[in-house]
Amino acid sequence: MRGKWPLLRPSKNISEDVWLYPGWEDTALIRLKAFLLLQGFNSILLSTPCLTDALQAWCRNFRIVPQPRVILKHDKTAFRPAPTFTKEQLRLKDGEVIHHCRAVITCANLTLASIDHWYPPNRISNHQAKSELAMILQASLRRELLESKILWTMLPSHLDPIKKNHSLRRLRIPRRVLQHYSILYGSDNHPYCLALENYMNGIFAFPLNSFS
Repeated sequence: MRGKWPLLRPSKNISEDVWLYPGWEDTALIRLKAFLLLQGFNSILLSTPCLTDALQAWCRNFRIVPQPRVILKHDKTAFRPAPTFTKEQLRLKDGEVIHHCRAVITCANLTLASIDHWYPPNRISNHQAKSELAMILQASLRRELLESKILWTMLPSHLDPIKKNHSLRRLRIPRRVLQHYSILYGSDNHPYCLALENYMNGIFAFPLNSFS
């Protein structure tokens, strides 16, 4: 069934995609549904300790692919400077340096999330793991949310009257729809990593009319 329609295409704005899954017309009602879906997705993230478990459940519940399998990969080519408040949030001492590591979470050919980590390597060096990313994740005992921000303004200040006929115009969805800043704490209850979590429009890769 999925092969019968083009799923998405880039719009003129490279930071968004024209969403061609069935049911995603650009109407006030669809935008309201998208808003409620994103609120529900955010609630799941906040109530589930493990992000990959939350994304796996989301993909399964909305049947994004027939047999969803969420995969976390280390993007070794990526680099992003640390935010100015990293030193304060991690309580860095003199001489401690900050390293960066990006993880990308996918399901099939869809990108669900991109997570940047900033951390002093001396705080996780005692964890025996094959990769830098694995050390970061193994050291985590708990996660504390600093900020949650919806990046997609899907609801205008005044909703247009909902027409009986569906609009032929397809909805445009930004590549990034939700953002979290979090602090990861280790077994000693000290912060060791600042994480910037960007959740992508791949979380909406399903026919909306199947869940109305």
